[in-house]
Amino acid sequence: MSDDSLWLSTMAAVPEAQQQRRRRRGRRSVAVARPFRVDFNDIDRRQGSGNLSRRRQPLARALGAKTRTIFDATAGWGRDAALAALMGFDVLAAERCAVVSAMLTDGLVRAEANPSLSLALGGRLSFKHGDACEILAAADGDGTPPPDAILIDPMWSSANGFGKARRKVATALPRASLQLLSTLLLAPSSSTPAVQTLESRGGANGDGGEASSANDATRTLIDAALRSEGVHRVVLKKPRAAPPLEPPPNARQLDVVETNLVRFDVLVPL
Repeated sequence: MSDDSLWLSTMAAVPEAQQQRRRRRGRRSVAVARPFRVDFNDIDRRQGSGNLSRRRQPLARALGAKTRTIFDATAGWGRDAALAALMGFDVLAAERCAVVSAMLTDGLVRAEANPSLSLALGGRLSFKHGDACEILAAADGDGTPPPDAILIDPMWSSANGFGKARRKVATALPRASLQLLSTLLLAPSSSTPAVQTLESRGGANGDGGEASSANDATRTLIDAALRSEGVHRVVLKKPRAAPPLEPPPNARQLDVVETNLVRFDVLVPL
């Protein structure tokens, strides 16, 4: 996908109010379009910040001290995958949406062109376009070594505990990048993103039917992850305020790691 088509796809999906920023020119305020792209260079890599510490970073604690390889089943904008790779994990991240997948590839190419970031990533990050359940099933069938852990961070809807973590300001919209991601992932076809804004879809979480469908898809993905041969743990990332997870019959909850905004429920297959 060309840079121009990526730009058009993202600009079509971002709500108009979120596409614009205001620039002052004298007494006039001018709206300027602001395209979005995946950029891993702004992840905090400073020594002493603790962001890449396996002992202090909640994501690393949830993934486990013995984990070496990770399958991120819901890549999104790739932030968790990139963060894990920077902490030393080998990460394969799957994304079913063609536009988001192309943007992830573009972001990784630019990251590898940055000498210091490329060195920090160490070749441990890769992305794959496709359905995570199908990728897991294919890996089980062809003898591919299984990952130690599977990370799942789905789009949640607030009505059923499914929704991106946000602050307690009930009227605040999620930031533009999350609105864009939600719009692309809720499109009727993963390869043909919807161009309507989130406002025209009834808000950032869509309607009840979309939420129910998302819930069912997430449960299917959790079940597929737990059934994957050789996987030691499945980590489910949720908003902290979401209802507690009821472990499926084929799993038990090993641990819960919380931050101010999110919670990692750690499941182990029985």
